[in-house]
Amino acid sequence: MSHPALNSAVKNFPALTLYRQILRAHRALPMNLAAIGNAYVRDEFRRHKEADPKYVAGFMAAWTDYLISLESQLKADRHRVGTHLDMNTLDKMSDEQIGQLSELKEESVKPVL
Repeated sequence: MSHPALNSAVKNFPALTLYRQILRAHRALPMNLAAIGNAYVRDEFRRHKEADPKYVAGFMAAWTDYLISLESQLKADRHRVGTHLDMNTLDKMSDEQIGQLSELKEESVKPVL
């Protein structure tokens, strides 16, 4: 008979691995962007820890795409990361997502103390 905590750890292993890879990639970002990114990733993974399994695949795919994109951008130019969002992508976003994006933009231009 297996232990419930062990089952949870095994189930969450790919998510934990992806989480760690993202935090590792953030080390190459400028300090203010790394801090914002780490806080955001930590919050998102924490909020989705007990997510309905039907949403997990999409969550993992989106964060995997982010990691691949970030690593690609860092290889090209370590000091210039990010992409422009096209109108089609913005149109698909919820009001909450647009708000988060706006907050992220504001935080990303604040000076590091």
